[in-house]
Amino acid sequence: MARRVKTHKSTDTRTSDLEWTVVSLGRGLLILEALVHTRRGMTLSDVARKLSLPKSSTLDLLRTLTQSGYACREESGGRYFPGSRLRDLGKSASPPPANDLVLGHLSRLHRQTGLIVEIGTLEQDQVVSILRLSPNGGRRASIETNGTAEIHCSGLGKAILAFLPVESVERLIRKRGMTMYNANTIHSLDQLLRQLKIVRYRGFALENEETMLGFRSVAAPIFDSGGSVMAAVGVVGTIEQISSENLPQLAEAVMASAADITASNSDPIQSRLGRTLSLASAAP
Repeated sequence: MARRVKTHKSTDTRTSDLEWTVVSLGRGLLILEALVHTRRGMTLSDVARKLSLPKSSTLDLLRTLTQSGYACREESGGRYFPGSRLRDLGKSASPPPANDLVLGHLSRLHRQTGLIVEIGTLEQDQVVSILRLSPNGGRRASIETNGTAEIHCSGLGKAILAFLPVESVERLIRKRGMTMYNANTIHSLDQLLRQLKIVRYRGFALENEETMLGFRSVAAPIFDSGGSVMAAVGVVGTIEQISSENLPQLAEAVMASAADITASNSDPIQSRLGRTLSLASAAP
């Protein structure tokens, strides 16, 4: 007598639901990444176009993120921005403690220049500032962590890219794109590659009002014991603070600091900084 075999329809349904949940989670995270990296906010159409999604699906995701506090919607223009819960989450994601020797190098550079000093590394397809010293009303510099910067138009980003293989640079740019912030922003791969060639020749990168008008930055690469770039250190200031007159002196100070950190070859920072090449080469 033939036995009746039960189908696993309920299991298939659960699997289908799980797959749908995973896809939705991935799309939600992509939306959050997009919101974090825009200063002007994004409309529903902007988000749908960037993620190549139907507007209806995008709207559902944005509503979920807004209701949970990870995104917020501007009533007047209908633009979406990062929410308070996302900002709180970012603040709580602290990096490993900085090596005292490295912090000493940064403090010395801060005292020499009086400018904002930061050290950053490449994580996925963006530069993460893992340590930043900011002037604090003439008192001891305040320490910040986990800021982000574009790879193609920031001093830190260009200082790192200049010493990566060209193939890795091209992969990163194809994945990340080249956001235009103003008329000064580098907007083509050819233009970027030409500038990276200059960075390699000079030993430092200059960001000249490319992300924010009125501000410049100067950065130099940090290498590991094998000679591979793993991070960059730089200074940030207004166009009055970083001028054509004092640029040579600032560049020398930044390059000296980068060389000192490279020479210290500190294991505690390599756990965070040493992933630069592996992440870059793994970019699809």
